[in-house]
Amino acid sequence: MIALLIFLAGGTGATLRFSVDRLISARLKGDIPVATFFINATGSFALGLLTGLIGIYTSTHANGSAPWAADSLPLVLGLGFLGGYTTFSTAMIEAAQTQDAAQRLTLLVGQALICVLCAGAGLLLFLP
Repeated sequence: MIALLIFLAGGTGATLRFSVDRLISARLKGDIPVATFFINATGSFALGLLTGLIGIYTSTHANGSAPWAADSLPLVLGLGFLGGYTTFSTAMIEAAQTQDAAQRLTLLVGQALICVLCAGAGLLLFLP
């Protein structure tokens, strides 16, 4: 059952990614893949939020009184939905297709840095 939920959540995340990419790409044209940056940054932030939320929720329900299995929600939302939503492989392909070496390095390092910062920001919201 959990595999089916992960599958459905992944498809939903990928559909949202496609829609967001089309929406942003139609409005912002240029050499920088803004849509991919936005998708990965927001997905990383959401994963940070989810991680913090799950950490707090499971620590306050350590006696097993949680209404859902503590390991199921992170799998469905994190692995499924956010895994389908984010697109790091596309970011790497877009960077590899860039002709300018300096821009390629900026895309690779910038994407990684922004996503780590966004994930950290989401997690920080749940620190005591």
